[in-house]
Amino acid sequence: MASVSDLKRAIPNLRCYSRALTGDPGVADDLVENCLHTAADIFETVPQNGVRIWLFTMLHAVILRNALSGRRPRPANTPARWPPRETHVADSREPGLQLAFRALGFAQKAVLFLMAIEDFSDQEAAIITRMTVHNVRKALREALDQLSALPLGFVALKQDGSA
Repeated sequence: MASVSDLKRAIPNLRCYSRALTGDPGVADDLVENCLHTAADIFETVPQNGVRIWLFTMLHAVILRNALSGRRPRPANTPARWPPRETHVADSREPGLQLAFRALGFAQKAVLFLMAIEDFSDQEAAIITRMTVHNVRKALREALDQLSALPLGFVALKQDGSA
């Protein structure tokens, strides 16, 4: 049986994943909150060794459902907690790798984040994203190819902060 501390430990990782996929910190946090409310209702049934995959799977479904519906999770009259997404993308001071990550497709971002940042296996990423293992590997390969196509000098300058 999973514990509440398992759930609490996963929250920062869930927020980071949601922010990476939505590009909007306010929307991302709202989606994580929605996911956690749903998770709390059925949390007792999750085995302790499967809590992390279960939470990411649930959050991925919430993010995808929100993206496909075009709805925002908070009412329109509620002010955003951060500047709108366009401000971030247009900001020329933003690190190049973040801009390159945002240029990736949804599946590419999800798979790259799950495997490179969260250290899920390709089989676990397939469970979370509901893709086949073949498609997970293909999305990862495409994401890495696109990121590796960046000019090395540009990436090196952006990484050490001198640009």
